[in-house]
Amino acid sequence: MTQMFFIYYGLAQIFSVFRDMSPLQASILVLALNASAYTTENMRSALESVSKGQTEAGLAVGMTNLQVMRHIILPQAAKVAVPVLANDFIALLKNSSMAYTLGVREIMGQASLVGNAGFKFFEAYLDAFVIYFCLSKIIGIGQKALEKHFGRQGAAK
Repeated sequence: MTQMFFIYYGLAQIFSVFRDMSPLQASILVLALNASAYTTENMRSALESVSKGQTEAGLAVGMTNLQVMRHIILPQAAKVAVPVLANDFIALLKNSSMAYTLGVREIMGQASLVGNAGFKFFEAYLDAFVIYFCLSKIIGIGQKALEKHFGRQGAAK
């Protein structure tokens, strides 16, 4: 949330490009920057999980560095990265609720407005819960399919 306020309110005082930014654009920028930091670290660790011997073996049989990366390293790193990246995507989905602090109407913000309008908070937040649950379940199903595709079926059971 601090990052959202810093980008939307703080940087707008210094740089004119941020003054013209809508709350939605600022929210997307902050969420993308935040998620990319975690995703980069997770991808780095997935790539480092593949032993150096794999690279050496590929180079020894005459593959180029690009071929080694494409055919040997990335498929093995993907097996490690898929579960973590799916969790990052679910976290991004949940973190999107912070956009409401800048005035963006997202799921929880809309639930709050509906609850306030008719004093039906239980129903409004139950609806938000169901939406988040379904979206997270869809991401989980996608994760399972990717794990199966990459040959790591036992991880999500």
